[in-house]
Amino acid sequence: MHILGFNIDYNNINLQQNLKYLINKRNIRNKEFIEYFKSIGFNVSLEELQKISGGSVISKPHFAKLFLQKGYISDKKTIFSDYFNCKPLCEVEEFIYEPEEIIKMIKEANGIAVLAHPQKLKLNDTDLENKIIELLSYGLEGLECYHSDQTLEEMKKLRIIADKYKLLVTKGSDYHGPIVKPLIHLGTGINNNITNDEENVILKKVLNKKTYK
Repeated sequence: MHILGFNIDYNNINLQQNLKYLINKRNIRNKEFIEYFKSIGFNVSLEELQKISGGSVISKPHFAKLFLQKGYISDKKTIFSDYFNCKPLCEVEEFIYEPEEIIKMIKEANGIAVLAHPQKLKLNDTDLENKIIELLSYGLEGLECYHSDQTLEEMKKLRIIADKYKLLVTKGSDYHGPIVKPLIHLGTGINNNITNDEENVILKKVLNKKTYK
């Protein structure tokens, strides 16, 4: 489950402390990944991953990007299917915050908590709505009804749920760059599946004023 935090005060002390703790846990896990990959012949370093990530947070997609650059794999899915999702790496402990904790952090930082790409939870319609009701009790305020990986039918169903519970409606392309997600385009999704013509005109005006890597 991914929960988005919009308009957060990123200087919030509690939020910063929780993020530092999470980063520390991830770094411990990443070192285990690196040591294993080295043991089976892949030359991977923490410094290379930091350069790929552009910051202090290193996650599995950064490993995938580095492996692609070095020619160790032909597509990013391979590192998950052949390594991360298999023993011994799938048994490496992963620290996560529970949804209730995350929503609390976001709200304490004066943010708006939104459930991202709900369909990726792989729940049937009834269970998904019940899960959203549970998250509402924690303070959830929005639902990502429009997402690149959701079908038109799924997006319509999510919009009905959002309206029913008076949730804010958000839209996300989930763009991660041409290497990680080559089929997804910034702000428009896959073949413009999350925008209409009017939105495309507005989006182009915004993007023309900015430079994205």
